[in-house]
Amino acid sequence: MRGFACFAAAAAAISLSAGCGGNKSSDPPTPRAAAAAPSCAALVTALERARAPVTAAALRSTIARLSATGAALRRRYHLPGAGAAVDAFAAAARTRARAAEAIRDSRPTAARRLFVTARRIDVRAQMLASDLAEHCPPQ
Repeated sequence: MRGFACFAAAAAAISLSAGCGGNKSSDPPTPRAAAAAPSCAALVTALERARAPVTAAALRSTIARLSATGAALRRRYHLPGAGAAVDAFAAAARTRARAAEAIRDSRPTAARRLFVTARRIDVRAQMLASDLAEHCPPQ
């Protein structure tokens, strides 16, 4: 087995030094087309699927992702309620983060109240998102 490993390493070294695998006279790769812009429904779904952040860095990235998605909704589809939905989802994420912090600090009553508040905010945000989805242009 050891002899085979030495042979495989030697064969790989020879093929790399010989320039195998690429021909300099071949055509260069053609650039790919840009990815299609996400649909309105996909952007609304991205808002709805924002996860509960665990750390402060995750909270910042979640809020940045939510605001970028909301900006794309406003820019591409001119939906009037996108700002309110983004604000509601961001508030729910911040409240969930505060509730998780309360659990880490051994404050169960505060954590329970914060989780209930976060759920209430999240339900409102889901309602705003479904209203946004109704105003999306047909595909």
